[in-house]
Amino acid sequence: MTKTIEIKDRALVDYIESLSYETGARKDIISFMLSNNMDTSSESFTRYHKEFEEFMVQYEEAKKQLEHMYITDELKKEMGGMVNWNLDFESGILSLRGNTNCKK
Repeated sequence: MTKTIEIKDRALVDYIESLSYETGARKDIISFMLSNNMDTSSESFTRYHKEFEEFMVQYEEAKKQLEHMYITDELKKEMGGMVNWNLDFESGILSLRGNTNCKK
């Protein structure tokens, strides 16, 4: 089962998008540093890793907020228990896909 929801809170969509970008950018930088055998105890590696962790916590909290606001227990039940979702940042459309094989 699939369903789409238009997220009207543009600020939340933009916030989640910015955190997605920030975590992705830090992840790419850290991956580049590791692939080039950079010292993981260096100041720059430590700083990027700390920033990644901070942005990731904010990103996960923002996603939980979105789930709490739009993916209710009733909706989860209707969709078969577990719901996978994807947020299109440009349109603000939240696409939900239910797992009918997993009952919560």
